[in-house]
Amino acid sequence: MNPIYSRQPSGGIGYSFENFLAHFFEICYEHLRNGRAKSFAFILFDFEHGDVFLTLKNEKVFTKLDRLSGKELTIFYLNSEQRDLVDQFNNIFVNALSVNDSIPLPSIVFFKVVGNDAENIEFHRISNDKLFAFQEINDYIQSYITNMDQPQKKGTAFLNAVFKKLTEAGFDYITQKFFEKLSNGQ
Repeated sequence: MNPIYSRQPSGGIGYSFENFLAHFFEICYEHLRNGRAKSFAFILFDFEHGDVFLTLKNEKVFTKLDRLSGKELTIFYLNSEQRDLVDQFNNIFVNALSVNDSIPLPSIVFFKVVGNDAENIEFHRISNDKLFAFQEINDYIQSYITNMDQPQKKGTAFLNAVFKKLTEAGFDYITQKFFEKLSNGQ
């Protein structure tokens, strides 16, 4: 489990939103090279479905999912209560998958990085009920890990689309923060 925060976390695991956008590919390839993951996943939600976010913030849930994913799967999710960041995160990755309206929120999206493309792309809707969200996420992760080495349909230019979206969004976000600091006299 790799949370993405609105700001750089002090110690521990995770990335700042800005750092994640700027280094997404490097992070994925580093995890592959170092044997930390064979596949990746995003947990996407919005504040209409806040119970999924609250479920992920639970320390016991985080630990259980982290142990379950092990060295097979790196799971990214945005750990932020800022609506604009959550919307931007979802927009980048849903659009990059070229299935804009097909991924209902909340969802978990799995994929393997292979060269400049993705394979085994699959997504599953997650219940917005605290009682069921954890169990569904847990079951989807177990199922994906069990079946991840089976051949699946290949994506088309997935990483190129992600890179384009990350570049645009990252540049926009960094520029916005720069001008905010300037206007505040920092």
